[in-house]
Amino acid sequence: MVMADGQVLKDLLLQIRDTLIKTPQDLEVFLEGESIRPGIIVLINDTDWELEGEEMYELQNRDLITFTSTLHGG
Repeated sequence: MVMADGQVLKDLLLQIRDTLIKTPQDLEVFLEGESIRPGIIVLINDTDWELEGEEMYELQNRDLITFTSTLHGG
């Protein structure tokens, strides 16, 4: 997914919500309101997003954003 420099991570989350998530069940697993659901680790260039400003982090060209769920079935 291509984002312009200067856009914030929240813009990426909204774009994921609007274009990639296909069902309400998938949405519930990934987002809570307009933010990432608890239980999902977000890394920005291998650094916890909490250290980078979370949703207000300004995206830069070639940033690597990783979403990892800590939730599992069982």
